[in-house]
Amino acid sequence: MAFLLDSLASNDTLINDVGDFCDNTTSLIQCQYNAGGQLDVGASSTWSQASNAAAAGADPYDSDLDPGDIFGTDVLQVNTNAELKKYPMGILRGSNSHPNAIGMEENSTFLNALQAAKLIPSRTWSLFWGLAGAEPSSQMDGSLVIGGYDAAKTTGSNSTQPTTKGQGCNLLVTMTAINLNFPNGTNFNILGTSHGAALRMCVSPIYPIITIPYDIWQNFLAFGGGTYIGRSVGINLWGEVFSSEGVYDGDISFTLSSGLVIRIPNNQLVVPDINIDSDGVPTSNVSTREILLNSLQEVNQNDLPLLGRTFLTSAYLHVNYDLNQFTLWQANPTLNESIVAVGSSGSPSCTSTASPAIILSTPAVTGTASGSPTSSAIAAPAVQNDKSVPTGAIVGAAVGGAAVIGIIAAIVLLLCFRRSRAPVNRYSDGYSDIKPYTPPITNPMELSSYQEPQEIGEPQRHEMSS
Repeated sequence: MAFLLDSLASNDTLINDVGDFCDNTTSLIQCQYNAGGQLDVGASSTWSQASNAAAAGADPYDSDLDPGDIFGTDVLQVNTNAELKKYPMGILRGSNSHPNAIGMEENSTFLNALQAAKLIPSRTWSLFWGLAGAEPSSQMDGSLVIGGYDAAKTTGSNSTQPTTKGQGCNLLVTMTAINLNFPNGTNFNILGTSHGAALRMCVSPIYPIITIPYDIWQNFLAFGGGTYIGRSVGINLWGEVFSSEGVYDGDISFTLSSGLVIRIPNNQLVVPDINIDSDGVPTSNVSTREILLNSLQEVNQNDLPLLGRTFLTSAYLHVNYDLNQFTLWQANPTLNESIVAVGSSGSPSCTSTASPAIILSTPAVTGTASGSPTSSAIAAPAVQNDKSVPTGAIVGAAVGGAAVIGIIAAIVLLLCFRRSRAPVNRYSDGYSDIKPYTPPITNPMELSSYQEPQEIGEPQRHEMSS
């Protein structure tokens, strides 16, 4: 079973029910792949249906689902030694386009349940999406840390600012430049002046790519070059497709108002245009390349621009709902780990009764487009039939589910180490001079339109130890 993280529009866990809920344009296996797998609650002896989201213990904010969708509770098995009983979840029966998702907004039932069960020290989470390029050298597993962050995945200084409420996005940032970084060392700022001196954007892990206003996209076309073909209808929906000959070969960098620069390399920005065939096999056309940008135009011209998972291949995100703030670094792509537990005050958390860290991981799906000049197959994901998450039968759960190719985020349920430490000096932002440490790895298991917001205060740059 595969899930996406929804920090944009949901607090609850949403899972697709079994049944042929797909439309006539997709096969069942395509639908299961795009959904991330399905759950048969009828096969679960511990499933209990509720009248609505609130009755199930979920966030009433998510009660307005499609007709036929239901809420209830079941057992969510975290690992062999930890489980969440009567865990609230929504079962999607009327929706045919929503992937399985774990809601990660500020009232996340997942974070709340883990903290209530004393499995994590704080309502914090951190994400490195990993690398999802075309070649094995540009592919890497990502990681999700619950209750802390992975200092090994960060590099350089960081930018910390408040989370936002009532503005259509919890994780708002202000960009003062969007630069095309050409191989010859020159740069060109495509932000222009039509948006004033800055552009507000929303960090959104559930969205696959990066959306930008139409005039900024026109600047990209004018200076990036290449032969434009049209929009993708593949796994990175609505990305911009070009001929592979002469396609843009530089990087792109985003400068935050705090001064932090997040640079996305070309091998994460320009990738094969991947589709899932009727047998569930990822395929691509080797004569084209997809640039993972989406131009906001026509009915979407006033949408809030989104920094989706493409951004998080190069930015490391740490969200702390206990302190109502979040931090960004330039990501350091590495398989090394240096996990830091964060308490509710923002400082390292350890008590004499704390348990070791639990790391749940899945391997990345690798493979590149090759073969005929027009189309070729990429390594297909394995299909899992894990009946323990939760206890209902799970079907069609692809390792690369929810239309994720080349990278699966490892879920790290971070518990505090039993260790002693010296007092720490706190910074004004609530973080402290924390010392990273590496947890022991226990038995791994597989889990299998917005309006422009109002102005808020400018973020300040703060330092966290890395």
